[in-house]
Amino acid sequence: MKVSYVISILFLVTILFGSIIFVVNKERFIVEHIEVTADFKFNRSFLMQKVGIEDGCYIWQYNSKKIATVLDDLYFVDDYKVTKRYPSRLVIQLFKRKPLARIAGKDGEIFFIDRRGVIFKSSKIKGMVPLLILDNPQQIHQGKKLGGKFGDMVQQLYLLNQKYNNLYQQIAQIAVCKRNENLEYNIDFRIINKTITLKKKLSVETLLETLVVSKICDELLNDEVQLKQIDKGYYYDYNNLK
Repeated sequence: MKVSYVISILFLVTILFGSIIFVVNKERFIVEHIEVTADFKFNRSFLMQKVGIEDGCYIWQYNSKKIATVLDDLYFVDDYKVTKRYPSRLVIQLFKRKPLARIAGKDGEIFFIDRRGVIFKSSKIKGMVPLLILDNPQQIHQGKKLGGKFGDMVQQLYLLNQKYNNLYQQIAQIAVCKRNENLEYNIDFRIINKTITLKKKLSVETLLETLVVSKICDELLNDEVQLKQIDKGYYYDYNNLK
């Protein structure tokens, strides 16, 4: 009994002593300046207002999950890190969306689209990226995210860009239209004067095939060629050629 009594007293003294130290030194836990870094130029005041935080609060008053939820909704942010560094540092790192392709909106207005299918505006772009033309440009606007089959198409373009960047940069334009429940892709390359129509499926493999076929057609033929998919194979439709 005596041992447990002593332990209880020591525990209470420790708590009391710790509380006194905390009260005396709690000013050390005030975040005087929130550190925000980014790989692009941004308006700090606008960002702080959007996130709903400000300098001068105790570090435990900042909710990292709530901050992350707001950052998820910012169309120009691709990724981020929110870090609390005790006693008094809050660090937010932002990474800008990188253009995967251009995409045409209403009245020909050009936007950009990233690897996640998010549409946004950008003033700088490195290298050559394809232009995507959808059959319903009225739906294209800043902040929208393409899903479904359009989202799958963007993912395949991203994989192509990662695995075969030289080929990716040779794609000038992909015009997409809906045929019944499927999508049809009319592909133009920069290095040849041919349009390849790819039906039902767009993937890294079929894009590689279209380039090979279009090179051959550019040398031998003088009209449009269609690449069609049947089950697991492909055939090339020359019926419309003169």
